[in-house]
Amino acid sequence: MRLPLLATALLATSLAVGGCPAGRADGGAVLRVYAAASLREALAEAHAGWRPRPATPVELHYAGSGTLAMQILAAGRADLFIAAGDGPMDRVEAEGLLVGGTRVVLASNRLAVVAPTSEAGWPTGPASLKDPRLRRLAVADPRAVPAGAYARAFLEAEGLWEELGSRLAPAQDARAALAAVESGAADLGIVYRTDALASTRSRVIWEVSGDSAPRIAYPMAVLRGPREGEATALAGWLSGPEAQTALRRHGFLPASAGR
Repeated sequence: MRLPLLATALLATSLAVGGCPAGRADGGAVLRVYAAASLREALAEAHAGWRPRPATPVELHYAGSGTLAMQILAAGRADLFIAAGDGPMDRVEAEGLLVGGTRVVLASNRLAVVAPTSEAGWPTGPASLKDPRLRRLAVADPRAVPAGAYARAFLEAEGLWEELGSRLAPAQDARAALAAVESGAADLGIVYRTDALASTRSRVIWEVSGDSAPRIAYPMAVLRGPREGEATALAGWLSGPEAQTALRRHGFLPASAGR
């Protein structure tokens, strides 16, 4: 199956915390966190409880993990990287940019198959993907972001990747795939369960589990640079009980969770 090229690259969205403008090019005391887009709400809530002394302003930058990895390799401005899959983190690590011993799994997730809230009667399980009503299936682009690679791995495990090839509608990331379902541009979508649970215009038909479900891990690591100490402290706090409780509230699973 040939997937169409993305029309545009996903640009990172920045949230400046502590009154510090995003996009600073100087060497000021700003802790820059580059995180997968699917973590946006959960990480913002978790970060709100971070109270270091002395306080260092934190910038949270969100985008697809592949885009973030390319930005890190091109500019080297991140202090802490949280990806939605091992591939982007592996690329950064291969360039020697990670602080040794700091790479851990922050959380895990699952895939979910979703439909617009207005559409009823879809069967559960893989049968929904074989339903003759399915004309367009929204997925994240497997060549660009982990969410797409996870969706492809699942479909291949079910023997459906080639069969559904002409009906696949690749999007920039899992949230764009969800938006396609919410708008009615796609009949079904394969997205992260965390995104699906937060949606009011789509519903989860079923969550992908069992032998065909890919293990979805969010690796986190500190990057080499002047803010290694602060970044290590923040990473440790994000792995702690208060931040992990915030992640659970948004549907993320413990790092040790299986399929």
